Amino acid sequence: MLYNNQAYLNYLRYHPKWYKILHYEHNYNEFINVAKKELHMRMTDKLESIKRNISLLKSLNSYLDKK
Repeated sequence: MLYNNQAYLNYLRYHPKWYKILHYEHNYNEFINVAKKELHMRMTDKLESIKRNISLLKSLNSYLDKK
């Protein structure tokens, strides 16, 4: 499963401590949770990004309306 997601492989490449943890302890779910949090791939991160984009569009729209 790990090899199907390039983002997880890149995270693993830059955080090699996980090689040992995954090999001996089989903490795949913990790895996925930590990687999602660090890579900002969680649903809350996506919603926050959408919220920022909407706010930017609102401010841009109000700026253009004033001109």
